Order: sequence, then C-alpha cells, then structure tokens
Amino acid sequence: MAILKCNSCGGNKMQDLGNGVYKCLYCGAIEKEDIQETPAAPQPQQIAQPIFVVQQPMYQAPIEPAHVEPAPEHGTMSFTDAIRICLTEKYACFSGRATRTEYWFYQLFFWLVSIIIYILAFSMNTDTVGIIALMFMLAFILPGLGVAVRRLHDTGRPGAWVLLGLIPFVNFVGGIILLIFYCTESEPRSNQYGNYVIMN
Repeated sequence: MAILKCNSCGGNKMQDLGNGVYKCLYCGAIEKEDIQETPAAPQPQQIAQPIFVVQQPMYQAPIEPAHVEPAPEHGTMSFTDAIRICLTEKYACFSGRATRTEYWFYQLFFWLVSIIIYILAFSMNTDTVGIIALMFMLAFILPGLGVAVRRLHDTGRPGAWVLLGLIPFVNFVGGIILLIFYCTESEPRSNQYGNYVIMN
C-alpha cells in the first residue's frame, strides 16, 4: 500500500522513488513501504495421467498354402478290369487318365473280338453276321475314342491329338505319331487331367 503521510513531519506530499521507497517533500525523510508478501498459493500437484498407446494391427498379407503334390496312387489293372472300366464305368468318358495297361488291354480285347467276328462273317457268309459286325464296330467307337483320349491325357497331352488319326491323307503319319504317344510312359506326376497312378 502506498505511503500517503510522512512519519517524521506529518507532511502529506510524498515522492515515489520506486521499489516501495518514498521521499517527503517537506522534510526530506525517506520512508520505506512495509510490504508484506502474500505467500503464493500452493500449486495443485500434477498427477501424471496414464498414457494409453493403441497399437494398430499391422496388415499381414494372407498366407497362401503351399502347393503339395499329391502322392501317386498305386493300383493294379487286370485284363478283365480294363475291359470292365472301358465298357461300363467309362464307356463314353473323355476326361481323366488311362494307363498304358488299360489302353493296350482294351486294344487287345477289341482286335481279338474283331478278328473272331470277321472270321465268322467270311466263313458263314450270311447277312446276320455282317449286321453283328457292324453293330460291334458302332458300339465300340465311343469307348475306343474315350480310352485313346485318356491315354493322351496320361502322357500330358490334350485329347485333340486323336484327330490326327481321323484326318484323311494325314492319318497314316498321324497314326504313327499317335502310336508313339500311346506307347509313351505316363507323366510321372499329377497333371490337369488327374493323379498319377503307378501300376503294380
């Protein structure tokens, strides 16, 4: 609070010299203001707030399962099994694979029956045997083409190769190429046509 009156002479004209010091203009006395410092209010204690860090999940590309080559299948094929499969289970089937055993057993059966029918046709010289031979040939077209296509699939080739044996003027050379394909070993792994089968 500013001093308004000199304590020495009682004069009321005081000159402010700064820093709470005053000079009386009458007697020249120096008066100092008694300043009581007000204690500072205590500062509230800062309480540390817990920091929560939200961890964003990192993007992880989906893991594709590794391609596992299926184990080769083991099987047995007898002469009767091959005929049964070609004439009943896969009569007009052009998908899948056929092993060399299945293909050549079917071809053996086809040519044996053909020879027997043609021998009867020429020896008996009747129209009935001729009709039977014609019906036999028509009935065996689809299974014959089917097993040929499946045999090509087994070597890893498309079945369209079988057309080489049907094109005029090319079928002789095409027949030789197809014969080589039919004698080729099976592709030793699974392909787009089916699993690899090992014949015991």
